Amino acid sequence: MNKINRVVSKTIAALVAVVGILNVIDSIYAGVLTSAATQDLTMSATITDSATIELSGSNLALNPTPSSSGTWASTAEGGSPFTVTIYTNSSTGFNLGMTTSETSLKSGDDSISTLVSATPQASFPLDRWGYSVGNSDYQPVASSNNIGTYTRPSSNAQNGTSVQINFGVKLSLATPPGTYTGTLNFTATAVTP
Repeated sequence: MNKINRVVSKTIAALVAVVGILNVIDSIYAGVLTSAATQDLTMSATITDSATIELSGSNLALNPTPSSSGTWASTAEGGSPFTVTIYTNSSTGFNLGMTTSETSLKSGDDSISTLVSATPQASFPLDRWGYSVGNSDYQPVASSNNIGTYTRPSSNAQNGTSVQINFGVKLSLATPPGTYTGTLNFTATAVTP
């Protein structure tokens, strides 16, 4: 082997050794960094407003006997109030809504129409039905009704907020016999601050 080859071989061997040492140093350095490094953890959680609705008296039955002058019946009488209770974590309160796909009560092809406008019980028209929040005037049942805006009774959502909704009907002999039914859906949505 000539002298140039020996010098090149020794230089290559020295470079390999240096690279090996550098790899070891890099490993040690990386190990030191890994064991000495700190990591901050930022925790975030998005909690959305939620609500559950509880209904008391979810199947209502009004059974007036029709008369020529009209017979009145409501859930406010006879100890059968209808109550919607909402449990929510919304600190801004909520809107209570009521929707239906059919505003008339139906029995086959026969129907009892809803009120045309807000009406006190004393002047309730014949062969109509409607709803009242508490003991206020009766309202027509629309496909979408805003019952009202409410707040939680305290910061504790476990307490719930109860809203009494009364349903009333006044029937004359013009209403054909039958079982008249309808379906109402209640929703609670958080008030946007």
